[in-house]
Amino acid sequence: MHKLLLRQIRKVFGSEDTAQLPKGLNQLLTLVSATYDGFDEDRLQIERSLELSSTELSEKTAKLQQQLQGIQESKEHIAKEEKVKQATVNLLNDIKDAKEEADRARQETLNILEGAPDSVVIIDSDGTITYVNKQLENSFGYQKTELIGQKIEMLLPERFRKIHPKHRIGYFQHPHVRAMGAGLELFGIKKNGMEFP
Repeated sequence: MHKLLLRQIRKVFGSEDTAQLPKGLNQLLTLVSATYDGFDEDRLQIERSLELSSTELSEKTAKLQQQLQGIQESKEHIAKEEKVKQATVNLLNDIKDAKEEADRARQETLNILEGAPDSVVIIDSDGTITYVNKQLENSFGYQKTELIGQKIEMLLPERFRKIHPKHRIGYFQHPHVRAMGAGLELFGIKKNGMEFP
């Protein structure tokens, strides 16, 4: 605006030299110039503020975008964790169901073994008794609690006790279906010491 005023003065007075202007006009120009300079300073300050505001706005926008990205990543992570949790719950339920089914099958098997007309004894690979049925208790005169955890050889006459572990170990190394004592006459020894075939 100041430059525009000086151009107009040059057109009217033929010069921009304010010293050649009438005194009142010169004072008016000085006042306008001082006022305009103040406006100019205010305008520059506002422009700087706007530039700073624009920069700050860009920085805050970038920070907000980063935060939003972090939130999105957190949501995705939480969703994945939920899927893992659900898969774990499903797996645990499957394991529980399988265990219950195995327990039912085991109980059914034990019921069949308990009702068998023959003596039944189950041992592990070390020859430790893990199960006996009621018929075996009746035949040998022992209670289950006296047999479980003992070696199978306690049910054999003394003369077979030393050789039997070799037969047992050989069978567990190469298990196969065969009749117990096929081709042999088997003997047992009762709790009272009486031997029987």
